[in-house]
Amino acid sequence: MASLGMTEEMLGCPVTVDMEILQVGELADGFPVLCDRNAAQADHIIVINRIKTHTAVTGPIQSGLCKMCTVGLGKVEQASRLHRYGPSRMGAIIREVASTLARRAPVLAGVGIVENAYGEVAKLDLVRPEEFPATDARLLQEAFRLTAKLPLSELDLLNVEEMGKRYSGTGLDPHVIGRWRIWGEPEPDSPRIQ
Repeated sequence: MASLGMTEEMLGCPVTVDMEILQVGELADGFPVLCDRNAAQADHIIVINRIKTHTAVTGPIQSGLCKMCTVGLGKVEQASRLHRYGPSRMGAIIREVASTLARRAPVLAGVGIVENAYGEVAKLDLVRPEEFPATDARLLQEAFRLTAKLPLSELDLLNVEEMGKRYSGTGLDPHVIGRWRIWGEPEPDSPRIQ
């Protein structure tokens, strides 16, 4: 954070970073709902995240406010538990964890950010915690519409000049290149690259 200029002096508040978590709830199947200890003990939490497609989560809720509640506030412990369920189940678990966390932790609001294909802010939504799932689903459709896409649906060869975390967690966005490469999950229908 300091490398981004986010210091206590600049922000005007303490910056605490550690991996301590508290269990604030549990889903019906026993999945624990975890929250960063500092955040759980704060007066209020404002969740901020980009809402966009995810490389390993399918369904109406992918990367957004609900995911930040689950993986961001739940830290490494909750992220590792979540990833054991596979892409087809993760979206539903993310939604349930976020809804439970919103009731059990001091979550005041969320800021959902949608970017265009150039990484510029296209839309900001300030919402109440109970609106996180609906907001994620609604803004995911808009984010998908604004996502960069290949201009052709069929290609013989795709040569990628640059890849990395800034584009996607896997380096290349599977929604753009049409390749998941996740065992047991079907590949997207388009684009088709020989």
